Amino acid sequence: MRGIYKDLIVMLHGNNLIDDGQLKAKTESSFFGDKMIDILPLENDRVFRQAREYHTDHYLIQVMKDDIETALLELCTASEFPDVLLINSCLWDITRYSRAYEDVVRPNINRQAAVERSSLEEFLERISMLIRRLRLIMPATTQIFTEASFSKL
Repeated sequence: MRGIYKDLIVMLHGNNLIDDGQLKAKTESSFFGDKMIDILPLENDRVFRQAREYHTDHYLIQVMKDDIETALLELCTASEFPDVLLINSCLWDITRYSRAYEDVVRPNINRQAAVERSSLEEFLERISMLIRRLRLIMPATTQIFTEASFSKL
């Protein structure tokens, strides 16, 4: 997801592709004018979770951390709405195909399973509210090409 986010930021600054050095850099406090708003580092300098914001006059792009319920509610009720929202492929698959597995998962196997199912249903409802407001829906694995990017390939 970090690579997709960085590619998008670089493309917003012109018709360029990100170079390897910029792509490999991690945990920078700012990248092309964005800012890191939260980070959860793990052992051995690995980053498990990182939240960043990027603002211009025309775009608002945010990569969110795991307290997604609050963030989704804020997005759904905000007066301004982002033109682009990156959603991890797993979330895309769950929201698109969750009903196909309804009969497979029994809701009352045990208390923990019931809690997990309820949480998932609530999360999917939040995502559904958000998706209805989007102008364009693309899975995170979608490759985006511009005319200028073809000349660099």
